[in-house]
Amino acid sequence: MKIKYFAKNLRLTPQIQDYIENKINKFLRISKRILLARIDLNFNPQYTQGKNFEVKIKLEVPGKDLYAVASAKDLLLALDEVEKKMRVELSNYKDKFLQRRKPSQK
Repeated sequence: MKIKYFAKNLRLTPQIQDYIENKINKFLRISKRILLARIDLNFNPQYTQGKNFEVKIKLEVPGKDLYAVASAKDLLLALDEVEKKMRVELSNYKDKFLQRRKPSQK
């Protein structure tokens, strides 16, 4: 699996990159069919409600792409939240994939 990073208005440090890689590698436990992971990190200081950090994850898997978006006041909180959302998306994808592979019993 290949991981692409895109950061807007913030610097992507090696510590953040390692944290993200650990989160993304957990997805491989659910499904080995992930081809590409795209991580978009955005910091917008003009948000007044405190959710300045936005994280988007796009996973390319055979059949369709999976998306998850989360916003929070801290980058690590946003990463944790988007990981939870993507885990649900990936589990749903895996369940649908396994249902299609099972032969119907009549």
